[in-house]
Amino acid sequence: MSNVNARRAVMQIAAAAVGAVALIGVSAMPATAAGPSFSCAGNLAPAEAVICSDDSLAALDRTYTRMLDSFPAGEKRTLIGVQKAWVARRDACRTDKNCIRAAYTARIAQLHGGGPAPAPMSCAASVGAAQAAIYVRQCAEVSPATHPPCNASNACALIISEIKRGCGLIGSRAPAFCAAYR
Repeated sequence: MSNVNARRAVMQIAAAAVGAVALIGVSAMPATAAGPSFSCAGNLAPAEAVICSDDSLAALDRTYTRMLDSFPAGEKRTLIGVQKAWVARRDACRTDKNCIRAAYTARIAQLHGGGPAPAPMSCAASVGAAQAAIYVRQCAEVSPATHPPCNASNACALIISEIKRGCGLIGSRAPAFCAAYR
């Protein structure tokens, strides 16, 4: 056997040994819970960060995504608009785990055929009167609308979308709280 062939054989044996050690190391490590269906890296909405930090919410997210993936392509196109509204509603929960869990549970039941489309929940009911009052104040401060949706009886998602829109229109002169909505 030539030196080149001998060297190649040694390298193949070494690579196989490293692979075996890696497999043994992986199998000896404790199993960790899988994350949600989305990446937990980068700039996350507060609700997404909570989902990434909670195994049970991550599991609900994976279940929800599997359900969406099971729909035929034509039905998925129909779901896109509703999906965007649902994500806004989930994100309106911000860091409230119970609210996020309730949003997933209701949506999964709805997709499974186990329930009607949920009625829009008032912002005050979904996040509490104090947080709803903050959203209403911020909305009224930045909304250019003649009849803005800045009312705690509206869904938080509607109020927050108006805050985002208003902050975007104001641009660099926007109040400091607008940074949280970008």
